[in-house]
Amino acid sequence: MLYERRTNKKIKNLEYNGNTFYTPEGNDPSKEKVPDDPNAVYLRLYVGAVGDGTTVDPGCYNVVWTNATAKGKATLAISGDGDRAVGSITKNVNIKANNLNGKTLTDFVEKAVDSLKNIWKGDNGIFWTSV
Repeated sequence: MLYERRTNKKIKNLEYNGNTFYTPEGNDPSKEKVPDDPNAVYLRLYVGAVGDGTTVDPGCYNVVWTNATAKGKATLAISGDGDRAVGSITKNVNIKANNLNGKTLTDFVEKAVDSLKNIWKGDNGIFWTSV
């Protein structure tokens, strides 16, 4: 089982952002007018080894998310459509706590670099020497 976003990028973990993760209707990122939403997660099931096996048609199964908003583990209930596939399975998915309070990692790095520049320039009196 792989998790893919609209860009067909493999996802190892989901990053917490306060919004609910979900699988869009049809579970097919190749269709037109699919949501370009960071919380839209497409699911791929394989028969056999991932990459070497056969991909199961996304129309053959349904995906239901539980606890898909909070940090920790979300549960996926995957069930066959009853016609072409039968049975069900549940899987847990990790939602990592990477909430940066509306800031990006770049914001933090830029602030740290600016602080270091100020220290070395002597703006706060540390390391300042007169010539």
